[in-house]
Amino acid sequence: MVLNRGPRPPSPPIFNAPRIILVLCGSIIGIHILRYLLPVQIDREIFFYGSIIPARYWGDQSASVAELLGPFISYNFLHADIVHVGFNAIWLLALGTPVARRLSAGKFLGLAGLCGMAGALVHVVMYRASMGALIGASGAVAGLMGAAVRFALFVPGGYALAFRHGFNGGLVLPLRDQRVLGFSAIWICLNLILGLFGGLFAGGPGQSIAWDVHIVGYLSGLILFPYFDRQMRPPQKKNPSHLRRVK
Repeated sequence: MVLNRGPRPPSPPIFNAPRIILVLCGSIIGIHILRYLLPVQIDREIFFYGSIIPARYWGDQSASVAELLGPFISYNFLHADIVHVGFNAIWLLALGTPVARRLSAGKFLGLAGLCGMAGALVHVVMYRASMGALIGASGAVAGLMGAAVRFALFVPGGYALAFRHGFNGGLVLPLRDQRVLGFSAIWICLNLILGLFGGLFAGGPGQSIAWDVHIVGYLSGLILFPYFDRQMRPPQKKNPSHLRRVK
């Protein structure tokens, strides 16, 4: 009998996802749990000041700059119920992981944040008289889907390779690629249908699906991803000093 007394290999992590993804998933779930533990009045204040309420931006002259700009970030971390937060956390894990592996943490947060802001801004313009509160990370997550379409879904190695490594030789599909256009058309049509019949799929009375935020967030990620993508170029070779031309 031979005993191998060499060093034991390190155990694989329980959740094989980038740290930034785990932090964001833990944040939106943790905030939702915390809201359940807080007194009702405090939870209502968090909900009111942290959500996007379109009418606030058009008729409330007393709102401060922080009250107007802060919700464009905080609304991503507020959710209606456990199904809402769970659904967004799963999609963030699935769609955000390949993007987070490809981008730095700062660029990833910047891209996701801009996609969420773009969706919220269009929502404010479209529903300017509405007192309905916009919450949830689905706009940012839709933007990460748009980013993933550019490099992870229809490229050599496919999604599985991008999920594990986030790199496919630096390939980024052009916007005019038929696969990108076809997938985008399907996504937009599905969300337009949700806009028409969203009440049938919403989680409860008084809730609706923010189809406009999904579409704008997706298109933002689709268009902006190449500007955040770090280009992996081979190092340039310098000419040896003894081969330089002497004038």
